[in-house]
Amino acid sequence: MSDVNESDTHAFSSGAKSSGKLPRYDLIPWDIFAKRLADRYELGSKKYGEGNWQLGIAKFDREFLLDRANHMLDHAHRAVEVIRADGIMTDDDLAAVIWGAICLMLAQEEVLETETLPMAWVLRKPEDIPF
Repeated sequence: MSDVNESDTHAFSSGAKSSGKLPRYDLIPWDIFAKRLADRYELGSKKYGEGNWQLGIAKFDREFLLDRANHMLDHAHRAVEVIRADGIMTDDDLAAVIWGAICLMLAQEEVLETETLPMAWVLRKPEDIPF
């Protein structure tokens, strides 16, 4: 008797089966995404020390997390202004937005793992969000 739920399996065109279908990581443009994000992490490590940003997540520092959200919005606004003006970005504002989002997502995961809900924006587990 198998303990695998049939609804948790994925059948491939070859007839092979797997225990569930994973997200489509192959659709992410890693060559652009990873390089620009790595450059952003390197910039931060040179300026603040390697892994410094993780302190704000590990200690669930609300002020730090709000600062990340504000930085994301600031970088997004700058990117919009550059696009509107047909200008040239002097900073990789889009990578900065992604970096900030990753910080906030890691903080959210930390909250979900410890099952503490100190922040109102952590309402559901990611698998419960319908998208």
